[in-house]
Amino acid sequence: MDPDGGVHFASSGYEQNGELDIDGRGRTQAVWGEGFDYGSPGSIWYARGR
Repeated sequence: MDPDGGVHFASSGYEQNGELDIDGRGRTQAVWGEGFDYGSPGSIWYARGR
């Protein structure tokens, strides 16, 4: 995990990045993305807790 809370993995030729935080209201916010590299198309997932 990076000092800012981010996660970065490189495996099988894909770049994967994620972030998990708790906002000012105490809700969990999570986002995850992956693709071949920063400039290529990929997928992004977002989830939030209550």
